[in-house]
Amino acid sequence: MQTVISLLKATGGPGSIPFLAVSILLGLAIIYVWPRRRRLGALWILTVCAGYLILGLPIVAMAIGDRLPGVAPARDAQRPIAALIILDGDNRRGRVRTAQQVIASDRPAQVWVLGDEWILEAMAEAGLPPDSYRLEGRAANTLEQMRQVARVAASAPAGQLTAVVASRLQAPRVQALAEALSIPIAVISAPVDVEPASTGIRRFLPAYAALRVSRDALYEHAALWWYARQGSIRSRSARQ
Repeated sequence: MQTVISLLKATGGPGSIPFLAVSILLGLAIIYVWPRRRRLGALWILTVCAGYLILGLPIVAMAIGDRLPGVAPARDAQRPIAALIILDGDNRRGRVRTAQQVIASDRPAQVWVLGDEWILEAMAEAGLPPDSYRLEGRAANTLEQMRQVARVAASAPAGQLTAVVASRLQAPRVQALAEALSIPIAVISAPVDVEPASTGIRRFLPAYAALRVSRDALYEHAALWWYARQGSIRSRSARQ
């Protein structure tokens, strides 16, 4: 199972371009290496392409995302955020835009960015100078990021609010891990970089933005299942 998870993570999972390329190569291998099963290979390629067209429909992407667990309200409006943590991950620009709004409204004394240096591009585009935040890398996954969050939250003065920004798709997993690790934080859901169309005829037309949402939402469903299976978080039924 761990090998399967690693392979899915390496290719980006269903909905990603690398996964599509690997799937098509597999179909071609069946066609040319196993001639008696050419129809099987062709059917596999057609099925994968049809699946991608379906995942690229905004109405499907929204449905998959909406099946993720809800996230509790981020905070009491009367209690300003003293420390802000931005988690790196999918939809970096949406996370940074949300963080920029929080920084402008709450003026937190500390701003942390947990991730690798790729997020610096999005930070620069948002107009956040390097001296306005601290970058902390080294985390290989969300669980390791949350252990970093725990250290930051523990160093915050008593009674002050620490908030974590994650995409709306990753936020349920972040909140579940925070609850499991007893980390006193508020989780702020950021929109994805480009939200799929939610009204009109465009809901039924394939779009790359919708494909990305489907891919990221499917990954989050799988990650929630895997963390629950490993005992890192409570299962969805136990949380409800």
